[in-house]
Amino acid sequence: MTVVPAGRYAAGMAEHGILVAPRIEPSPNLTPFIKWPGGKSHELPAIAAAAPPLTGRLIDPFVGGGAVLLATPPDVPAWANDACTDLIRVYAGAAGSDVPFMSALQTLAVGWEGFAGLGSLYRELANAFRIDQAHATATTAILARHS
Repeated sequence: MTVVPAGRYAAGMAEHGILVAPRIEPSPNLTPFIKWPGGKSHELPAIAAAAPPLTGRLIDPFVGGGAVLLATPPDVPAWANDACTDLIRVYAGAAGSDVPFMSALQTLAVGWEGFAGLGSLYRELANAFRIDQAHATATTAILARHS
């Protein structure tokens, strides 16, 4: 069987016995569960377009939040590394069956989901703060003029 890169000519090739090499997905089903400085989530479409077909294994030397790793098809072997050893320990814990770790991770996920519904409250508080700041500034200006 011949392996060819995925691309605009790949449609229908699998039907004809031609194996299409997997590629990094520009929009993966899973998203990083860690926000990391220098994250590649926003650049993922450009990275996926520029990356070669995955005919061997993916090596991500700067895994960070894991956007590229999570965009790699599950049947492609992948290695991840980062200079932050604590981050690598988090990924090792997530990959294993460590019940206390997974329970703690689930608790964090539930907590973050709870914040998702607070957008309107945040906007209301931010608007109230701006109004209070404007009122305080106007009051200071009036007092300064009459002193």
